[in-house]
Amino acid sequence: MLLTVAVFAQPAPNFAKFTVTAVHDGDTFTATDSKGTSHRVRPIGYDAPEVRSNVILETQPYGRIAGDSLRKLIKGKTVLLDTTALKSGQSRDQYGRLLAEAYFSDTSSIALFMVKGGLAWAWEVKGRVFPKMNIILRDAHRNARNENYGLWLGYMDDKGRRKGPIAPWTHRKKFGLNP
Repeated sequence: MLLTVAVFAQPAPNFAKFTVTAVHDGDTFTATDSKGTSHRVRPIGYDAPEVRSNVILETQPYGRIAGDSLRKLIKGKTVLLDTTALKSGQSRDQYGRLLAEAYFSDTSSIALFMVKGGLAWAWEVKGRVFPKMNIILRDAHRNARNENYGLWLGYMDDKGRRKGPIAPWTHRKKFGLNP
């Protein structure tokens, strides 16, 4: 008896090496490609608390912690970006940032690190080449929240009251920005 097994291959990630030159916050950094071209990068899969900018006039609780954590991990280092991670071929967001799956040089996910550590919210990405990553990030998000990691622990406001975390998209609405 002959048994035939169909194998459905998924495309492999299309990694390109970039050197991180600056980290702006927990989910935006600048990196230089092999040709020396500088790109502002928005890793897909997570949304970190906001920091004060020319548009966002108030830093969220944990915004600086998320940014500082990412800065310590990747500034001056090589990261791997997969810019073919979205089926739509969309490569830039509304702010002109390069959208990519971002990985540390050992190929572990930056999004997963940030979400697992309670430094960001999982962000489901529709049209992802590797849709299982949405499930992995959602599960990591749920675990961080259940275990009160990082921002899920909450914070004390200026009147000494314990407050829960506010999602970045809710915070951005205060300043008239799209979620």
